[in-house]
Amino acid sequence: MKRKQGFTLAEILITLTVIGVVAALTIPTLLQNTNQAELKTALKRDFADFSQATLSIVNDNGGSLANAFRNGAGGALDSENLKNAYKSKLSYIKDCSGTSDFGGTSTSGASGEGCWHATNNWKFLNGTLRTSMSYPALILSNGTLVFIGMSKSDCTQKVGDFYRCGWIYFDVNGFKMPNTMGKDIFNAMLTENGLLPTGAKNFFDPSSDCNLSNTMGTNNGYGCTAKYLYE
Repeated sequence: MKRKQGFTLAEILITLTVIGVVAALTIPTLLQNTNQAELKTALKRDFADFSQATLSIVNDNGGSLANAFRNGAGGALDSENLKNAYKSKLSYIKDCSGTSDFGGTSTSGASGEGCWHATNNWKFLNGTLRTSMSYPALILSNGTLVFIGMSKSDCTQKVGDFYRCGWIYFDVNGFKMPNTMGKDIFNAMLTENGLLPTGAKNFFDPSSDCNLSNTMGTNNGYGCTAKYLYE
């Protein structure tokens, strides 16, 4: 009679231990890569929506945004007018008006009005913590946080190889972590006739300003918008 061969309990336990170690080493990386891919997809979705809304606003103002939102007082009130223009083009669930440039005062997870991160609850890609913002803001129906500002109402502020009127910050997954520029928070530049991803036309360099493992002070994460949209 031949004896049946099988695995001993010790062999099974060793095999399971090896599988567990391999899983512990590989699964977090796989999950991280999947999460990053989802955030990049959300960036492309939101940027497409903002670009379409911007072109519609440009058309509403005779083909140029220069001085389209100047209300006479200037400054933050122009940003409020710009936010209202986007509000009419985008689906949103919350409108956070604001007329001061900086300084949300809440210590909770949101700014004072609840549409953006409080001080030290968001950061640059290099890990530096950031202050809160109280520009006019929206929470979109898809959960994206967005705040919008005019930097020069006549669209003559020179940055990189173009002139800008204002800008948009947006967090594609809302108040969920990591709340970091270049990971889930991105930035775009409003020009006289459209929207540009930050990192385009020599305004921030994606090769040095979008490095996930670099803690240099220049690695803010702004260039990630163009890098991920163009890759």
